Amino acid sequence: MIPLVLLAGLVSAAPAAAEDTAPPVTDRGKVLAFWKSGGPAVKSASGAALTGTDDEIRQYLAAGQKVAEDLDLREAALKLVTDAGPTLREAAKNALDGPPDGLAAFMKDGWKAPLADD
Repeated sequence: MIPLVLLAGLVSAAPAAAEDTAPPVTDRGKVLAFWKSGGPAVKSASGAALTGTDDEIRQYLAAGQKVAEDLDLREAALKLVTDAGPTLREAAKNALDGPPDGLAAFMKDGWKAPLADD
């Protein structure tokens, strides 16, 4: 069985929502926030975008961030496939074979029931 500490490191909670009193965030500020909180692919892609032009920042926010986030989710799910018990391993494989939204749902909380079965 995967130690819960390891699993907690693989599956991160969504960041808390900002209070309504916070000033508006610029596009570059959004990318910086992704860089600070993202996984390896998000951090790398965000860092590259931050060194670019404002147009490159907008392009990253429009599509690149989602691609990088999907890569980070796949990496975390692959770790589950190699480190988990049989039920969780099978569920992770199924999530990896499905659409990105299904993988995101699995990594959010879909792993809990298979882990309990293992």
